[in-house]
Amino acid sequence: LALEFESNIAGLAQAFGVFFATMGRRTIGESLEHYFGFLYHKVHEMFGFDVRSIALFRMLVAAVVLGDLIQRAADLKAHYTDAGVMPRSLVLEKYSSPYYFPVHMINGTIYFQTLIFLIHGAFTLSMFVGYYTRLCTFAVWFLTLSIQEHNPVVGHAGDVYFRCMLFYGIFLPLGGCYSVDSAYFDDGCSSVHAKRQANNAERKWWQLPARNLTPHYRHVSFATVAVLVQMALMYIISWYHKTGDEWRVTHTATWYALQLDYFSTFVAKFLLNFPELLKFLTWAVAYWELYGPYFYVVPFFTDYFRLFAALGYMALHIGFGMCLRLGTFAWITIFAQSICFPTWMWEAIFYRIRTRERLNLRVHFNTNSGFSEYLALTLKTFFLLPETRVTPIAEADKDRERETTKPWETNNGKPWDNTNNGYRDDHHQDVSVVTHSPQQTHQTHYVSEGNDDRTYSYGGHSSPSPAYGYSAPSSTPSPTVMPNEWLVTVDTYGHRSVNLRALGVVCYHSPLLWWVPYVTAHLPAKASFTNSATIATRFLHAVTAYLPASQQHAGAKAPLHVRRRVAPRPRLYPSIWTVLSNMLMLFVAIFIVSWNFSNIGIQYHLPYSTNWVGVLLRVDQSWNMFSPHPPKAHWWYVIEARLDDD
Repeated sequence: LALEFESNIAGLAQAFGVFFATMGRRTIGESLEHYFGFLYHKVHEMFGFDVRSIALFRMLVAAVVLGDLIQRAADLKAHYTDAGVMPRSLVLEKYSSPYYFPVHMINGTIYFQTLIFLIHGAFTLSMFVGYYTRLCTFAVWFLTLSIQEHNPVVGHAGDVYFRCMLFYGIFLPLGGCYSVDSAYFDDGCSSVHAKRQANNAERKWWQLPARNLTPHYRHVSFATVAVLVQMALMYIISWYHKTGDEWRVTHTATWYALQLDYFSTFVAKFLLNFPELLKFLTWAVAYWELYGPYFYVVPFFTDYFRLFAALGYMALHIGFGMCLRLGTFAWITIFAQSICFPTWMWEAIFYRIRTRERLNLRVHFNTNSGFSEYLALTLKTFFLLPETRVTPIAEADKDRERETTKPWETNNGKPWDNTNNGYRDDHHQDVSVVTHSPQQTHQTHYVSEGNDDRTYSYGGHSSPSPAYGYSAPSSTPSPTVMPNEWLVTVDTYGHRSVNLRALGVVCYHSPLLWWVPYVTAHLPAKASFTNSATIATRFLHAVTAYLPASQQHAGAKAPLHVRRRVAPRPRLYPSIWTVLSNMLMLFVAIFIVSWNFSNIGIQYHLPYSTNWVGVLLRVDQSWNMFSPHPPKAHWWYVIEARLDDD
């Protein structure tokens, strides 16, 4: 019956399609496909984030957590032990709640607090590199709540925004890109980029990518919606609290705020000499807080308007941070905007750094060495272009014997040029693809450091890189796979480098590590540094060598290149975790809207009996800084005490 029903529907659709086709219009199927495709793309564009922006957001938020821990550790004994000004008895008496679970309250000694701080820092570093990302993000969020609840007196609005963003991060794919969790030798990026090149051959670098590729980069869920709602509410509700004449009539609020000795910096003291400029800044801050959030979800040119909003709020908080001492509030509000960076911005960046030399670089690792595998995978994941080929050393000889062009090379064997939007050739050289056949003679070039850092050139083609000096020729044939080789690179000219020199080649071609060879080349003790690095890498290469298969026990773990060979295919259907997490984040998004509405007197909100959820998850918030007007008097903390030697 279902098949018969589908065939009848298909027949009707075809009949109507023929009718519309005769009128010079699309068929119903084509129209539905077009409109649903447009709607799908628009939903991703308005409410989703680019996975690369989410990864950057993860790293920046983790960096703020580390900075916050370092800042708090300076007063570890005074603020977080029983010997300080906030012993546990005082916290339990004045600031406790049945919905708080601070693990810092288990023990009040400095040794226990130091241990908790170190554990907190370890989870934060793991979150930064994306290792067990969701678990570590949850741990960082939980420990951040604990440290804030242990001493709420030293808290500020930045702590509120801080913990909210960490909570939403638990339900975002923070480890979906540029992370240990997403590290694979063959992650499918080459095919994706090849498809992008084919579909966008005529696209300029400032234009958006094809719609059918957008979902690959974008992630949309109710967690992304909650982040957008949270960022918008902080500014809009803040404006509604600013009801004083200093904000809306005389525009003197900025002048009063910069007068406060408790907050002001030397930049603020300087700006006090320009009262008319401060009036304009007051007006600009107030109305940007009110109207700026709407640029996040403009239905047309969404990516461009969202980037405009993100940069605008970054500039706003940079100004706040330069003029006022706000702790981590300035940093977290600036870095949180990075999640709004659109797809076309990343495409423009990669367009600029995708050069011929970087695309044609081939990196090979030793499958018998754990050190070699982990190093190669780390370089591919964090420091090289996604298209870079990272394969076992045995593939180096196969590449020399293979005369096929690479996926990104066209035009009769020539690399992509600017007209095809492949990569930029900064030197404007017309260099054909270097291919090698078995009939070609192999020439070997050794460097002066010795066999550990030798460089080879195949097929009679040699082009010494200016970053690594000159290589003296030799007639010794090149080896296939040497036991002491832990890294091999072959550049666009067929120039082969080994070990430390290969690592230098990788750094030279990396968009992030290009400066390392220049720094190491000018070290005062270059020879000592090179010898020490050679000894250290040889030791790591030796101690991490895998046993022969005949000597391994039955339950031995497979090598890294086997376990991380190919990235798993995405699920066709959402998992139970995806469904439940989206339901929770939908409720949280509604809850924080209701909570903020109740703060400004709007009657449409959830019952007050649900407020315990906000206290438990610590998404309780109030954005009334400098409201209804900035303070007009200075203040300092006064603590009455008697010294021990009095």
